[in-house]
Amino acid sequence: MLGELDTCEIIFSRYDTDKNKKFHNYSRQYEELLKPYRGGKIKFLEIGVFYGESLKAFREIFKNAECIVGLDTNQNCKTCENKDNDIYIEIGDATNNNVINSIIKKYGNFDIILDDGSHKNKDVIKSFELLFPLMNDGGLYIVEDTICYKDSDSIDVNYPNHLNYFFKFTEFLNQWRFDSTSGLKDHCVDPFKIMKKTDDVFEYSIDKIEYGCSYIAINKKLRIHWMK
Repeated sequence: MLGELDTCEIIFSRYDTDKNKKFHNYSRQYEELLKPYRGGKIKFLEIGVFYGESLKAFREIFKNAECIVGLDTNQNCKTCENKDNDIYIEIGDATNNNVINSIIKKYGNFDIILDDGSHKNKDVIKSFELLFPLMNDGGLYIVEDTICYKDSDSIDVNYPNHLNYFFKFTEFLNQWRFDSTSGLKDHCVDPFKIMKKTDDVFEYSIDKIEYGCSYIAINKKLRIHWMK
């Protein structure tokens, strides 16, 4: 039962991760965000390993998880692997299609993906566009440290900043039955009652976008009847 589990704040406080209340305090907001997944046999991926402390915390948060996977470009991160506890480390670039396909082939589709990698807008965007379409239906994609949209070193001017990129998807969350290509046309906004077709994977699968304190969380819920 969830009531028998320690809170995210308590668990994060056991480890030397900037997610705990001593610094960023993401645990304050992750408590409710992660609650629906805590008892499930999920697959979890974190982009950016560093010293592996947050992976240890997530192993406790998701006690029933099938695997906790970390992905990093730094070969030294491999020392953080603990296969006996189903914590695995993969070395590679999260913006590389071949790397992502290899990881998906090895572990299957993930239910939660957390991007705590380079924080560069170009990398954040490329990783999201590769990984979100491959997530399980009902999954959750979290981008941390979106405050980096203010950091010139994290911005490639050829790409939108972190906030603007994800904000553009809110248009997909604001449709009504007047947008249907068949059937009734009225003010109903339930996407599962709107009859249309699209080949945009983000339009037919993004269900909710949550903007928290320096993070953005994107929920996936397939609208299969929209898929071309």
